[in-house]
Amino acid sequence: MTPVNDEHIQRFMDYSHDPLLVEMMGWKPFAPHERQRFIDQLEAVSVPGLKRGKTVTFSHFSRDTDELIGFTSLKGIDTTATHAELAIAIMNKACRGQGYGSEALESTLSYAFQEMGLARVYLTVFTYNRGAIHLYERSGFRTLELLERSWELSNGAVVDMLVMAAEPTTTAAQPPG
Repeated sequence: MTPVNDEHIQRFMDYSHDPLLVEMMGWKPFAPHERQRFIDQLEAVSVPGLKRGKTVTFSHFSRDTDELIGFTSLKGIDTTATHAELAIAIMNKACRGQGYGSEALESTLSYAFQEMGLARVYLTVFTYNRGAIHLYERSGFRTLELLERSWELSNGAVVDMLVMAAEPTTTAAQPPG
């Protein structure tokens, strides 16, 4: 896990055309000249009640080849309220289903809770992304809220999202606001 750099961003933009990523991330693929749009997407907050704030984005690499595989992002960081929103994507399709998502999620949560001192990390996920929901639940996230018809996909479909949250303890999370 290392801080994202310009070369990583370009690779992520190249990966963004994968139809599965388009479906699971809810974005329109990025053209080579759309670096700022990609950065804006990394920083966009989708949890109701959270405000745009500081963002920290990490690149993640394969265990064996040290190949760039994806990113995690903590965004809307509020050190006063001690919370942030998490985004995660294993961009390299050859590396999906090999435990990299679990590793990236755990290392980022560890950073958020232990290094940054956050008390809660939120995320949103499309309700049809059952694999991600299962991963998040295994990692300690709980569903807080269903946001019905809350996100318009690049194909015009409007879909539901869940708001989920994790904490370093087992206390019940409450929606922000």
